[in-house]
Amino acid sequence: MIAVLCSAVFTGRPFAVYSDGAAGHDYVYVDDVVDACVRAGCGPAGTFIISTGRRTSLTEIHGLLSAILDGGPPPRLGEENRDQIS
Repeated sequence: MIAVLCSAVFTGRPFAVYSDGAAGHDYVYVDDVVDACVRAGCGPAGTFIISTGRRTSLTEIHGLLSAILDGGPPPRLGEENRDQIS
């Protein structure tokens, strides 16, 4: 999801979100997941939860990307772009 959003913001193409964009997810950087798996493999058997413990919405990510690119308002996110998926 983040890669598609980044591509849309970088190229200026529309990006459709089939919700209000406020739903949050716990995005974990891949290197952190690999590190956690290695550490878990060196320890006792068990169940592990790999998480940052922080909820981030697509709206937040969208705003951050737009601010990094040009500081201007981000392209629109929402239902009105449903037929324009990049």
